[in-house]
Amino acid sequence: MVPRRLALLLLCLASLAPGAARRLLVRPAPERPCRPEGRGVPPRGWVGCAADGGAPRDLTQRERLLLGLPVDLNRAGADDLEWIPGLSRKLAPAVVEDRSARGPFARPEELVRVRGIGPVRLARALPHLAVSGHGGGARD
Repeated sequence: MVPRRLALLLLCLASLAPGAARRLLVRPAPERPCRPEGRGVPPRGWVGCAADGGAPRDLTQRERLLLGLPVDLNRAGADDLEWIPGLSRKLAPAVVEDRSARGPFARPEELVRVRGIGPVRLARALPHLAVSGHGGGARD
């Protein structure tokens, strides 16, 4: 009875060996360093690297949001701003309306001028926001 159990144990261990060997021997290729940038001409644009083909273009605010880059407070629409932590579906249109009525934001900290945004909401949103210069893209 003991040799039979020992054989079964060895068989189970042998079935685990290929997976363990693969984890030890196969190393994933290092990711190539790439700063994401917009490439191509809309509507066939894509996000790529500087070494990729296609005409360079600015990233859209939606692309910046998806890549985890700061969103430009002066260029983003309500549909993009509602996904920023600290903002909401109700506050995003208020930000756009305030921007239209009072002009562009000079700094992300000026977001407190929008009714409903206080220090706590502002603190949550600040890491995800940037403000562009005169018509330029958002800072990284």
